[in-house]
Amino acid sequence: MHIQSKSNVRLAASMALEASLVIPLVVFALTVFITLIISLGVQMRVRHVMHESLREVSALPYSLGKKKEEVNFGTMKTAAFAAVSSSFYKIISSENIRSSYIEGGVSGITLDPSGMFVKGADMKVKIRYRIKQPLSVFGLGRISVTQDCDTYAWLGDSFMKNSLTQEKMVYITPHGTVYHEDRHCTYIAPKVFDTALSDVSSKRNASGAKYYECEGCTAKALLKPSVVYITEYGDRYHTDPDCVKIKHEIIEIPISQVGDRRKCSKEN
Repeated sequence: MHIQSKSNVRLAASMALEASLVIPLVVFALTVFITLIISLGVQMRVRHVMHESLREVSALPYSLGKKKEEVNFGTMKTAAFAAVSSSFYKIISSENIRSSYIEGGVSGITLDPSGMFVKGADMKVKIRYRIKQPLSVFGLGRISVTQDCDTYAWLGDSFMKNSLTQEKMVYITPHGTVYHEDRHCTYIAPKVFDTALSDVSSKRNASGAKYYECEGCTAKALLKPSVVYITEYGDRYHTDPDCVKIKHEIIEIPISQVGDRRKCSKEN
């Protein structure tokens, strides 16, 4: 019969006690870390959806009046906020984050348009919501979040140049994430080259990348043509030289209104 010594019993008891203290702390630390990651992910996604919604309707005010004397910011605010809200809630409603992490789901997110068109054509919306936590840390079971998102409404080149600012003007595209100082930058006004479809697999762009089929014009083409179109910095080949993936709508804005867009890396 095996008899444990008192020292072995004490050692086992000590290890059991340490494990009972350490394991909960490790689990707690991991939970807090995961909670922070989830919280940051939710905030980034909500902000991204709002920026997409703002950019989607940024040209709407232009249809309400091109000339300075025709611009009514009150009317613009009502119309633009209605369009932004519709777009935002439509997109966010399809996200898994709505009920899993945001208290109250979609209805728990409130939008404040008080900052829209306060400074000229600046479209600013404030977002408020609460993120649910899997554990109540120090009694804080919810995190209150307030985010400001903004972009610049396109009111027409002449209005923006003559009546809003004397700043340096730069160029953007409606859904782009960078701004350009050169209107003819090949990223927004690329040169288009034609090439044989049979040769495109051996072609490389200026960055050394291969060309793949455009998900728009080429993938939807009923017949594969013998000639396709490529650009110097693009990574897709096209059957239509005027494909929207090639030709972008270029908008001129003051540099102070670029928001979170970064400068085009090609122009640095």
